[in-house]
Amino acid sequence: MARPVLFACLGAALLGAAGLSAWHGQRVDAVAARAPAVAASVRNASSSSVDEGIAPAQRGLPQSLAGSNAPRLPLDEHGHLAKVRAAREFFDYCLSAQSDLEPEVLDALVEREIAAQLDDTPAQPEALDVWNHYRRYLKGLEELEKGGKPSDAKLDSSQPREIDVQQVTSVLAQREMLATRELGDWADAFFGDELAVQRVDAARLAIAQDTSLSAQQKTGHMEALDQGLPAGERAERAEAKRKQEVIDEVARAQSTNGSPEQVRDALTQTLGADAAERVAQVRRDDLAWQAKYDAYAAQRAQIDASALTPQAREQSIQQLRDRVFTEPGEAARAASFDRARTD
Repeated sequence: MARPVLFACLGAALLGAAGLSAWHGQRVDAVAARAPAVAASVRNASSSSVDEGIAPAQRGLPQSLAGSNAPRLPLDEHGHLAKVRAAREFFDYCLSAQSDLEPEVLDALVEREIAAQLDDTPAQPEALDVWNHYRRYLKGLEELEKGGKPSDAKLDSSQPREIDVQQVTSVLAQREMLATRELGDWADAFFGDELAVQRVDAARLAIAQDTSLSAQQKTGHMEALDQGLPAGERAERAEAKRKQEVIDEVARAQSTNGSPEQVRDALTQTLGADAAERVAQVRRDDLAWQAKYDAYAAQRAQIDASALTPQAREQSIQQLRDRVFTEPGEAARAASFDRARTD
């Protein structure tokens, strides 16, 4: 589950609608009212099993699922529904149609999609039971949002503010208890990794706001916390950190205004010879562009100083620009440079 670690937005992610999405994959939208005839047609269609090879349109899928197939329901070695995250992916796939269907029609859709994969197997009633528990959990989330009002909190990204870590932690605890109550031992399979990440991020936020800690202490505490992240999340964050370090290193090398060769030499150990040479080539291209623009600017200055009328002067500059900058996009870039110089 790739995502940037933006701790300043954690409160919004946990307390707002986005937090709801993070917990069950699809936002619990208001279900649109549909004609009873539509419900009947879908329920009737659910009475027969569906081969996997049948096109979604032929299976009576709503428009939101047209052209797609449900993820495979995972089974263990004994043929029972496996308690793994992939099972939730199947149900979340079906939930993506909830804005198109009445609740009972959605239930019929899920029943039919389960039958298409698990008809007359021990896993079929197990999957239906998990779906019913998952639906109760989702309903509980709606009630939490309505009753606690935490989702009304909005964060203005242009105005940094301190997030209430206690409130964030409270909401996490409420949702964890709800998941355990409604899903039992499926709660960990569905949300265990995400909850672990959210706990760590909430703890990091508390550390960031702790004025009694030095910057070095905060870094140490956060690094220790990260060891509690799921392995996949640790790997993603480590990779994101590595990429940022590379970006910072390139920016530092380029900010020295050194020659392409100096930039290449400075980056070879960090990036490797091939990547360092590519950065050096970008530096060469930039220098070549700047030299070309400077020569053009000198000629433009002569036109600006002439006794031409404003209209004739602008026409002459445009002709000069088109003559000097012949590669695609160059003239437009030069014009933007011109505007920046005159602003």
